[in-house]
Amino acid sequence: MSKLQELIKTINRKTNTQDQAKYMQKFLEIFLNKSVYWCVSPWVGQDHAYPVLGTVENNISCLYIFTDVKMATKFGTAYGITSPDKKNVLTMSLPMTALKSMLEEYAKTGVKAVVIDCGEDSLCIMIEGLLKLLEE
Repeated sequence: MSKLQELIKTINRKTNTQDQAKYMQKFLEIFLNKSVYWCVSPWVGQDHAYPVLGTVENNISCLYIFTDVKMATKFGTAYGITSPDKKNVLTMSLPMTALKSMLEEYAKTGVKAVVIDCGEDSLCIMIEGLLKLLEE
């Protein structure tokens, strides 16, 4: 388990908001300095790949981002986002240098949140807040 995944798990297990904030700060320090993330694409071929979108609580539209390609693959397999023979998942690398512009584009289309490492332990961050952090 990566340090980011450990921090997500810790944030989700803490009930005290001050503790959550402390671990969230640690998470963001690492997250904002990571060089690459991963997304899952529908099976459209590499030249036409695009990230899968979904919804979270109260139908808030979201983008799924993963800190590890294995987690992205596991997500794609679990939700049937695979090749027709169900043997492969099309993952896309997302360099940190492209994250800000991608989030800005999705925000314009009404996507409101990013779900990081969707699965047993995940973290949902509003795109507006994440963009502010990326500007700092």
